[in-house]
Amino acid sequence: MSSLSLLEEKIKSAEKIAVFSHINPDGDALGSTIAVKNILKKHYGKDSDAVVIGKYPDIYDFMPLKNELIMAPDFNNDTVYDLVITVDVASLERISQVEKAYNNSKFKVNIDHHKTNINYGDLNFVDGDASSTGEILYQIFDDLKITIDEDTAIALYASILTDTGCFKYKNTTEQSMIICSKLLAKGVDPSDISQRIYGNKPKPMVMLTAWAVSNAKFLNNDKLVYATVSVKDLEKFNAEPDHTEGIVEALREISSVKVAILFKELKYGDTKISMRSKDIDIAKICEKFGGGGHTNAAGCTIKKPLKIAVDKILEEFKDIK
Repeated sequence: MSSLSLLEEKIKSAEKIAVFSHINPDGDALGSTIAVKNILKKHYGKDSDAVVIGKYPDIYDFMPLKNELIMAPDFNNDTVYDLVITVDVASLERISQVEKAYNNSKFKVNIDHHKTNINYGDLNFVDGDASSTGEILYQIFDDLKITIDEDTAIALYASILTDTGCFKYKNTTEQSMIICSKLLAKGVDPSDISQRIYGNKPKPMVMLTAWAVSNAKFLNNDKLVYATVSVKDLEKFNAEPDHTEGIVEALREISSVKVAILFKELKYGDTKISMRSKDIDIAKICEKFGGGGHTNAAGCTIKKPLKIAVDKILEEFKDIK
């Protein structure tokens, strides 16, 4: 039996299905979650519990089915599912808040595009060369002859758009553009979605970004740049944790920079690190600290205070040229 046939068999036989994406979801995680939930309902007639772990970012308020998603605090972790589908989850540590339900599920499907994914599911659709999980999902739906409606198309387009950085990252391929052209034919308005995601930022987010960029520090002849955001910094601008999105990308755009890093202090004293690069494999660095990602976009969390985390990461890049 092929992987696609097995996937369909498990979906059709399941009575209770859950869809999980990683903590503090981005556009790819949310878009993939919504696309799967919508297809399960529209094509297979299956209700599913699609769970958001962490804060739902305000910039994705326009996404279809938003009100049908379950926020993690409202999720019953004791539920036993016949099928759990994880999307955009590089490692199981990223869904630890729903770990009990995941472990108790009868069958697990892993759909992801992170090259650090170790194929932890009972059935795995992992392609490290794909631009996004949304791209993999489109191919799965297409291979299964599933009709993609406008809601699914919007979700998948948002996935690909955001994980390719508006099609400017190296992971943008001919296949990415072909898929997006087909999604446009389903009713996606690219100008509207781009405006909603990238042109509709709340004031605290813009002010925090400006402050973080202006206070960034440069090392190694401006080849490396980093910024730090503490809990107090967030409070100063009345900003939310997800308002740091975009800071590291802005730093990466500096012409001399090869690696850009954002260090974000978490509520309980740990430090979240986001990295972007132009020609250096930063996923290998993040893997050393229990994280991962892609060659040019990766991250990790260090269970140490901000200053210690900064020192640990900068040590890894002391020889950058």
